Amino acid sequence: MDARAIVFDRPGHAELQSCAVEAPKYGEVQIKMNYTVVSAGTEYAFLMGSVNTAGNFPRKLGYSASAEIIAIGDGVTGYKPGDRVIAYHGKHQSINNIPVDKVYPIPDGVSDTDAAFTEIACMKFYLMWANHDAGVLWDKRNSRDLDTVVWQGSVDRAEFERAMSRVIEKYFKLPNYYTIDGKPVFMIYDVPKLAEGLGGIEQTRDALNWFREACVKAGLKGLHLQFTMWNTSFTNLSGADGSKTVPAEKFGSLGFDSCSHYQYVHFADIDRDYADVLCDVEKEWKRLDASLPFPYFPHVSVGWDNNPRFIDFRPGVMKNCTPQNIEKALRMAKAYADSHPSQPPLITVNSWNEWTETSYLEPDDLYGYGYLDAVQKVFLNQD
Repeated sequence: MDARAIVFDRPGHAELQSCAVEAPKYGEVQIKMNYTVVSAGTEYAFLMGSVNTAGNFPRKLGYSASAEIIAIGDGVTGYKPGDRVIAYHGKHQSINNIPVDKVYPIPDGVSDTDAAFTEIACMKFYLMWANHDAGVLWDKRNSRDLDTVVWQGSVDRAEFERAMSRVIEKYFKLPNYYTIDGKPVFMIYDVPKLAEGLGGIEQTRDALNWFREACVKAGLKGLHLQFTMWNTSFTNLSGADGSKTVPAEKFGSLGFDSCSHYQYVHFADIDRDYADVLCDVEKEWKRLDASLPFPYFPHVSVGWDNNPRFIDFRPGVMKNCTPQNIEKALRMAKAYADSHPSQPPLITVNSWNEWTETSYLEPDDLYGYGYLDAVQKVFLNQD
């Protein structure tokens, strides 16, 4: 049977090619694609031949799709030709043979277009606003230029309202947006930078009150505001309003409901073995738990080495970031969450794909699926 497929034939280029499809084998179903979704993250990286991919071409990929079964292989039960299904990692190809355990029935009333996004949309998520200045370090050739600012991370009130209105409209109402007590969670990376742009402490408090009220006016139950904890000297609005000082412990007065970390490097000496860093991480969790009047959610960093961004060597490299050590960190975070049953069991992790900071869960050539296996062991394979 003839089919047409999207083929990544060389870096940065894809084309539609004809191909032949055989009859489905044992345990397979043959499907006719209705809609197929290209991942803007992983598949784009493969298309561009990024350093975190194998770089092999030509290549056929696939992510999430809706399809119709047109033939059944031996050994397949529970499905018949004509059934509408979601296809997980079927190729971007008009006709596919795919293992039966990679397809799932599409419920009545769900359109083919909506069903095609299932594998992307099934994951819960919430946003962190990375409101820091943007430099030119996305290009390693510019790594000696640390002064150029492409745009400022600080914004005035008008820009804040425009950006947050878009967040409410485009994200907060999505069914898979993560909520606490029914309220969408939104994290702000740099609170001092926020206050700088808005004009001070009182102006920040007023802007965050507006944000919360805007959520209610949009039909939401409210807003759960979270901030990124750094070290005590950075996460402090000292001097933002003349002589006033607002340390992180008092950020609740600004309208924040909780906090978490973004990276160990923000508060710990990371130029050493991962296991040694963990000792200081646990101490910091205990300090915050004792001093904060609102929840702290434990954080796990997978590593730190941002030398891929630079031509010249940068000191500060976390060592022995093995899957075994990451498993220890995850178990430590789980124990913290389990010991705080009054707060949601939320743990933040840096990160899924921070390749240029060497802090990622995605599979690599060094440990394979080791980091993801560690996640599975801690949170899924429980006795």
